[in-house]
Amino acid sequence: MNTNTQESDEMFRLAFNLVRQRLPRPSSDTPEPAKWNGFKEYLHHVVSLQRVYSDGFSTITPFLELSELFRDGGVLLWQRYISTDAMKLLNSAEAILDKLECEEDHLRVDIHITTNLLIQYFGISHRAESRDRLHKILEFHLKVPTTTLEDEIRLNNARADYANALLQFNDYRNAEPIYQKCYKKCLEWGAEEDNPFDCAKLNHHMAYCLMYRQDFQGAIQLAERAVELIGLFPGADKQLLLRYKFDLACIVLQSGNVERSLEMHKQILTARLDLQGRASYFTLQSYYAVGALCSYMGQLDEAEYVSLPSFTPPSLPSTVPPSIPLPVSNPNLHLLRQRMRIALARAQERGGKNFWPEAAVARTQFHLHQILTEKGKPMKETEHLAKAARAVLSQLLPFDPLNGVKEEDEGALFDHLQPVFGGRFTGLTLIKYVS
Repeated sequence: MNTNTQESDEMFRLAFNLVRQRLPRPSSDTPEPAKWNGFKEYLHHVVSLQRVYSDGFSTITPFLELSELFRDGGVLLWQRYISTDAMKLLNSAEAILDKLECEEDHLRVDIHITTNLLIQYFGISHRAESRDRLHKILEFHLKVPTTTLEDEIRLNNARADYANALLQFNDYRNAEPIYQKCYKKCLEWGAEEDNPFDCAKLNHHMAYCLMYRQDFQGAIQLAERAVELIGLFPGADKQLLLRYKFDLACIVLQSGNVERSLEMHKQILTARLDLQGRASYFTLQSYYAVGALCSYMGQLDEAEYVSLPSFTPPSLPSTVPPSIPLPVSNPNLHLLRQRMRIALARAQERGGKNFWPEAAVARTQFHLHQILTEKGKPMKETEHLAKAARAVLSQLLPFDPLNGVKEEDEGALFDHLQPVFGGRFTGLTLIKYVS
């Protein structure tokens, strides 16, 4: 871009107008997978505009419509789980509003909503920020007169989202009545089948509250209903469906049925590999879940090469030793093993598309340390893993301390670092400390 401010502004405005005219405006309430082909053609241009705006080499005068465009791009990228670029767009959109000192409450609330949907997967370090943003959203909707059904729906969603923030802190006692009130309100507007998306969400969230109460039968029933309802949503979002199935498998695990949970997680991993590739956040999440459950079943060889996709300590071999036999229970594992140790590295290298939070990496390192110790592997590797994992734990745990955990249940602390709907309950011991 030209360093002359006026010329830069003119060129930038021209590019902005071309993109704005062609990029459809997304819905921030529900995903629109059927429209994705129309969105994806122009999204990379929105990302390019954001880079030019924020690169520091050109001085671009901010304007309100640019904030709206970045908001739209952030929403669309979030819906495709392309997290890093989505955050850059949303941060720029919010910064523009701050520079312009604009009220624009609706636009700011949209930014809060989508930003929160992203940071909820970042783990414990963003827990308080998420709660604060959701409280601001709820305050805004409480001030807006509910004169239409759409107003009532938005207020109901804001209440449920704030309950999600409480659940991130394991505060199911205060979250549960909010979910129940929101669910009752949804039924006033029609049967579950008439509003499958919102009713699926609330069944899913209430299932977690029952899990915290250790009513596992009730929790499984609600979680299964959530999966059923999301399948009824027009143009059903396969990625969201797999997320709900993943959480159902976690609840099944907490009920004590490790074998069934492992089979479910293996099916989800296969589906995510087909749908999202090897290096997405959710695929890596499934790799860990399968590895963790294999270790609980005593399948340590399989657990080792599933647990930590691509992590290789310094000076250690990056390939799977050919001498390790393939478990007959999984004839496809050989193919998976050749890919697993590079998956995490690819996620980190492709920061614009994927990410793997340090809390998730630390948990995987710690669990692999436990597996290798049990297998009698060299101390150098196990000590490296444990040291790296515990360094992250000591850094992150103060954001939301969990007291009273016994030394033999140290893995529960690493589970606690994770998002509540992002694999927190793939372990066996945390539930007794938070129920």
